[in-house]
Amino acid sequence: MKPQRQPQIVAPTPEQTTQAHLNNALMVVRELHSFLFPPVDRTDSIPRTQELDGEAKIAASATFVTACSRIDALLNDGERWSIAPLKDLYAGMNACYEQQFEFLKSQTLSTNQLSRPSFLLKPDLAQLQDGAFIAYWGDISTPGAGLVGRGATPAAAFSDFDAAYYRQEQIRVEPPAEEIPPTPPAPQPKPRSKKK
Repeated sequence: MKPQRQPQIVAPTPEQTTQAHLNNALMVVRELHSFLFPPVDRTDSIPRTQELDGEAKIAASATFVTACSRIDALLNDGERWSIAPLKDLYAGMNACYEQQFEFLKSQTLSTNQLSRPSFLLKPDLAQLQDGAFIAYWGDISTPGAGLVGRGATPAAAFSDFDAAYYRQEQIRVEPPAEEIPPTPPAPQPKPRSKKK
């Protein structure tokens, strides 16, 4: 079963409301005009209704005056003719667009962060004796078995790790000299004495 589509309510703009009010008042004025002001020239080819008399004319005149007063009130209402609300609307729309743009920028940044090698591989972070940081993954003591990024800060180390993921020549990290046990010299064969 398909869901019922909700009706969309569209509010009329201030201009549309003003236009509707003016049209209604003008319609009353036009209708009563021919009754209250019959043509002076009787040879007019446009058919006219006959003139009102008595209380009907008084009531029509009162309605005519009220309709004209409404038109005057609409024309004198400065708020109806001001573009300040329109400027406010555009300012609000621009603020909304800027906020959406900032949201899209941060969303793009977040998406890019999720695809970084340092996010996907979760490298370990260590600080060397010289104060630099390394982000490493895998066995860094064996050439080709690990990946290393180096930087002055952890963020720089992770950024270098991301770059190292794509570069061909990798950084080799050597352990400090004091940690390397001295290699014993290879045993030398003893010279043989010649027998006479």
